[in-house]
Amino acid sequence: MPKEKGKLFIISGPSGVGKDSVIEKAEELGLEFGRVITTTTRKPRIGEKEGKPYYFISKPQFLKLIKEGQFLEWAEVYGHYYGSTKKEVEKALADHKVMVMKVDPQGARAIKKMMPDAQTIFVVPPSPQSLAQRLKLRKTDSAEVIKKRLAVAKKEMKNLAEWNFVVINKEDKLKEAALKVKKIVEGSANRMLGRKILFVFLGSLIIFGYLFLLGSTHPDTKQTVRNLIQKITIPLEINNRIRQSQAMLNLLPNSAYSAFLVDFNALGDITDLIPAIMTAPNFDQPSISKALIVFQKNGRISGTVFKLENPVELNWERFQKAVKYFWASKYPSQETKTLSDNSEFVELVPDPEKIPVESSSYEGQEIIVVIGEEISLVYARVGNYAVLTANSSLDRSKQDIYQIIDANGKTEKRANLKSLRRCLEENSYQLTLSRSGISLSEVLDGNPILSLLFGQNKPKSEKCI
Repeated sequence: MPKEKGKLFIISGPSGVGKDSVIEKAEELGLEFGRVITTTTRKPRIGEKEGKPYYFISKPQFLKLIKEGQFLEWAEVYGHYYGSTKKEVEKALADHKVMVMKVDPQGARAIKKMMPDAQTIFVVPPSPQSLAQRLKLRKTDSAEVIKKRLAVAKKEMKNLAEWNFVVINKEDKLKEAALKVKKIVEGSANRMLGRKILFVFLGSLIIFGYLFLLGSTHPDTKQTVRNLIQKITIPLEINNRIRQSQAMLNLLPNSAYSAFLVDFNALGDITDLIPAIMTAPNFDQPSISKALIVFQKNGRISGTVFKLENPVELNWERFQKAVKYFWASKYPSQETKTLSDNSEFVELVPDPEKIPVESSSYEGQEIIVVIGEEISLVYARVGNYAVLTANSSLDRSKQDIYQIIDANGKTEKRANLKSLRRCLEENSYQLTLSRSGISLSEVLDGNPILSLLFGQNKPKSEKCI
């Protein structure tokens, strides 16, 4: 039997946040893992040596390896090159059950794209001021370099939703951060082993069940076995679906009373429902695969999070154009036309360029506002997601989007999924979440737009935990 490859964990974060310290402390606390040693062109710092924590080579040597295609990922960071060779990664995966890589955010994204099963852990400082102090105390960079590092860090920390896990490395709390990393790594690795054991057990149980049923025709016995199998498989299925969309669910605020995770691929071509958009000249639709629709207690939609497919930048531009064109169709411009007999008439023409757009900022995040006569739209990009809110009150729309942005960046502002009823759906609703006493059918009945999109295809909520 071929030896099974290990599981890859990528630890990333802003420069100076203490990634090496967290990894070393986690190892001291008993975390067993194999390392992927990064190759760099920068000079060793005091206490560093070949292989600990880097392989140090010259810039010409590094460029030669790039040309030969030797790197799984590489990036130029603050004038120095860093990269992980394919040989080093393959060796570590073959030799260890758990493998840890410390990579800058650019490299982490590149590896995640090529190895989607890899788990990413993003280490952040408790505050920008704390990071600035750490960089100064390190005494390895000039004031200009520190300024650049802080600017990059500020930008990186706006996109926390793209990482599987986020760990805060607080002042004088290194052990706490290391224990969290240790728990994440060991927990995921144990889940892998546990899943294999469970599947073996489950397979045996199903075979036993069938053999048992062949010898018994009593309806109560059949139902008992069926219920037992479902009791084991349903939580497994639901938790697996949550893991697949964990980054998106990190945007669910703790103020939410219910939410629907919708698979747009299961809906067919929903643009048939919006013919005005389809008739727009040179209009390219944004590529969106999923949406998280968030509801409040009264059934009001407080926001929708759309997953932008790659290339994200292009689809974000298309998303903004779609919003503007839709708004222009709702509030068209008046254009005077002249007939052949020189008589004039006024024609209503959608003109996205005439839509008044305002821009503001919240927690360093750009917020875009479009105001109409009856309703206001507010939208923003958060990592790989577009967030949209709409309300007759502009203040309410802003508060709704602020809560979603807060959920992304602050764990305490995020919904505790375990406190919600989580249901696996077989239709376009991939997952439904709700507080106790919330009727999802009533939520849908109170929203004619959703009824138009999904028709009679409502959540059944039969498989829940």
